[in-house]
Formats: sequence, structure tokens, C-alpha cells
Amino acid sequence: MKKFTTYILTSILAVVAVVTLSQCKKDGSQQQNDVPNVPVNITVNMNLPEYLSLQSQGGWAYLNGGVKGIVLYHHFDDAFYALERNCPYQPFDDCATVTVDLTGVFLRCGKFKSNTDTTWIPCCNSEYSMESGFLISGPSRFSLKNYRVSRSGNVLYVSN
Repeated sequence: MKKFTTYILTSILAVVAVVTLSQCKKDGSQQQNDVPNVPVNITVNMNLPEYLSLQSQGGWAYLNGGVKGIVLYHHFDDAFYALERNCPYQPFDDCATVTVDLTGVFLRCGKFKSNTDTTWIPCCNSEYSMESGFLISGPSRFSLKNYRVSRSGNVLYVSN
């Protein structure tokens, strides 16, 4: 009976060690989705000039709110998606903000030098899908945080 108990305890410890080590990055630190949860309750009137692009499928806009801002995207299936701009890979780094790529097809962790200078300044360079925030490539192991979007006429409501 003592051998059996020792075997069970050794097996449990081995499983715990494997799970713990599998969550480590190459530098040995653990990566987890530490993007803070903050309340979001935003109303967007698509008739306002800064949101006119949202009336067309494929249009997008940056919103204030969330942790580091929100990207609101009008997909070609006529649904709207709201994604947190805080990159889940090392989310407390100053540069951990996702930006819509020049193609408007995906989001990438980093930013352009300015509104007029499209020189790319990378952070982790993880890439994410515009409609779901799903991780496409890069060192991140998590997708972007999604917020709920509901619509009433030309008014959108973004919340969590």
C-alpha cells in the first residue's frame, strides 16, 4: 500500500511540474493573460464624422475606453466586433498596444511613428484577426479581449 501511495504522489507531482513548465516562455517566466478587466460602456453614433467609416463593411475606428483603447470593426458579415487594444503578451509594457495594420486586414502589436509617418515601431509584433481578435502569429499565446456590441439603427453600444 505504501508503494502505491508513493507512486500516486510522484505521478501527481510530475503532472503539476509538466503543466507549470509548459506555461513558461523561453526566458523562464510564465505568460498568462493579465490584461486587466475594466468596465466598458460606450455609445457610438455612426452618424458622427469620426465614426462614418463604421457605416461601411470593412470600416473600423479606435475608441477611448477599455485598458489601452478599443478597435471597433464592421465586418463583411455585417456584424460589429470590439477588441481591446492592450496586447496580452506582456500587457504592462508601455508598447503593448495593438494597431490596425496599413492593409486594414489584421491587428499587430506595436504602433506607427505618428499619424503621418507610417514607420512601424514594433513591440512583440503578434498579429491578431480583426473580427475575433484571434491570435494569428507572434509570441503571444492569447487572443485579444472581446467586448459585446449591440446595434440600434446607427447607434452602437459596446460593453462587457
